[in-house]
Amino acid sequence: MRFLNNTATDDVGGALRVKADGSNISFDDLQTIRIIDSEFLQNQAAAGGAVYIDKNYFLQVEGSLFENNTLSVGQLFTPNGCAINKSSSTLDLIREPDTVINSVFINNGSSSQADRNVVFLNNQRADIDRSTFIENADTPLAFSNVYGVVINSLFTANTSDYAISNAQPNGDLSVQFSTFVNNDEAIRSNNATTIIRGNVFDGDGCEVINGGSIISNGYNIEQGNTGNLCTSIGSDMPDTDPMLLPLGYYDGSKLIVPLSPISPAVDAATGCDSNDLSGEGRARDGDGSGGLGQCDMGAVERPNAYILSVSFPGDGDGYVTLDELFLYCNSPDACLWPLPRNESFAFTAAPLNGSTFEGWGNSCAGTGSCNINMDGFKFLTADFSNLITSVNLAVSTFKSETYLNATVTSNPVGISCGQTCSFEFEENETVILTANPASDTVVDYWDGCDMESQDGLECTVFLGSNPQTINIYLDKNPDIIFKSTFD
Repeated sequence: MRFLNNTATDDVGGALRVKADGSNISFDDLQTIRIIDSEFLQNQAAAGGAVYIDKNYFLQVEGSLFENNTLSVGQLFTPNGCAINKSSSTLDLIREPDTVINSVFINNGSSSQADRNVVFLNNQRADIDRSTFIENADTPLAFSNVYGVVINSLFTANTSDYAISNAQPNGDLSVQFSTFVNNDEAIRSNNATTIIRGNVFDGDGCEVINGGSIISNGYNIEQGNTGNLCTSIGSDMPDTDPMLLPLGYYDGSKLIVPLSPISPAVDAATGCDSNDLSGEGRARDGDGSGGLGQCDMGAVERPNAYILSVSFPGDGDGYVTLDELFLYCNSPDACLWPLPRNESFAFTAAPLNGSTFEGWGNSCAGTGSCNINMDGFKFLTADFSNLITSVNLAVSTFKSETYLNATVTSNPVGISCGQTCSFEFEENETVILTANPASDTVVDYWDGCDMESQDGLECTVFLGSNPQTINIYLDKNPDIIFKSTFD
C-alpha cells in the first residue's frame, strides 16, 4: 500500500489510525497490526503523522518506507511520532515485542519543532532491527518505559538532538551493532538504563541525564570530541577512527555506510546475531585472515575477503588507488588490502612530481588499466622511477694573455674544454671542476664556486634546479722567463 498526502482531521493518525475509544471504528477483535512493504509519504497529524496505534495491539512493520511525514499542532494529543506513534496504557513484559524490521525513515519531521520524534513508543517491548534513519529533523527513536533492543541499524545525518532517546525509570534498552554517523548525538539515557555493544560512533557521543546510565558491554568504537562515554571498558576503542565509507548502495538494494576494508572495526567484536543491515549476514571473514568467529562493529558486516598485497619496487614516488572502496597506497610503504572474494576491481597508478610510472607487476602488466579478480591471495607491484631533471652548467675561461691555456674537466664526466663549454648534469648534483693549466699558465681565481681547493685547481659546485655559469681566470706563470718558442 501507498499512503500519500493524508492529514488527520481529529489530531491522530495522518494515514492509518487504530484507536478503539468508542467513538471510532472498533478494533477490539484485532490482535496484530502488520504493515508490510508499504509507503507512507507526506502524511500529517498531531500524533502519529503517518501511523497511530493505541491500546495493546501487536505492531509489526517490515520492509516499509516512511518519508517526509510531519507533526501538526494538535488540541488533545502531545505531538509525538511523525512516522509512528504506538502507546499502551500499561507495560506488559510477557507479551511479544513490537517490531520494526528492514524499514527506512527519511526526512521526517520539521527542524522548527523542538523535542519531537519520528518513532515514539510508550509502555512497550520493542525490537528495531535492520532499519535505517536518514536526515530526519526529529529524534528518530524515542522510547518511554520501553524494554527493547535496537540492532543492526543505521542512523546518519539526522539533525535532531539525539538519534535515540531512552527515557523513564522503567526503560531498559539495548543498542547493539548499529552505526551512528554525522548525527548531533547518538544516545541519550534519561533516568533509564541503556546497554550498548558492538556499535560505531563516528562523531556521535552518548549522554546521561537525571540519573540515567550508559553501560558498555564492549566492542564499541568512538571517534570525535564526544567524551568517550560510549567507550568505557577494555574491549572498546575510544578516540579511534572507524574509517567508514560514504553512504551508498555498493551494488546492493539498501543504502548503507560500510566500514573500509582496512578499518580497525573489521572482525574486532563478538556477540552479534546472524543478521546485518546489508542483508548478507554475519559473521564473515572481512579481514581475510581465514577465521569466521569475529563480527564487525556497526550495522554492516564486511564480505569474506582475500588479501591483496601492494608494493613498490622502484626508486620513484607515486600511489595506487582503488576508487571503488576509497583505498590509497602511497610509495614506498606496502599495503595489505582485504578485498571481497571473487569480485573484480580496477586499480589505477599515478606518479608524483619528479617520477614516472614504469608499469605493473605480478597480477597485472603494462602501464594501462589493471583489473584483478580476487579469487585468492594476490600480489600487485607498481614500479615508479625518478625522472632525471637536467641542469646546465657552463664554464667560461678568461685570459690575461692570449697564449695562456688550461683544460677544465668535470667529475661526474661531462665537461672537458679549453674555452667556453657546458654540460647537462642532474638536478641537485655535486660537480667538481678541475683545471689543468699549461706550464706557462696559472689559475688566478674562480668565480661562482661553492668551494675551492687550497691550490686553486678545483672548484666544487652544488647544483640546484637553475642553470649556472662558472668563470675561470688565467694568468702568466711568474716562474717562466723564456719559452722554447721565445722569438
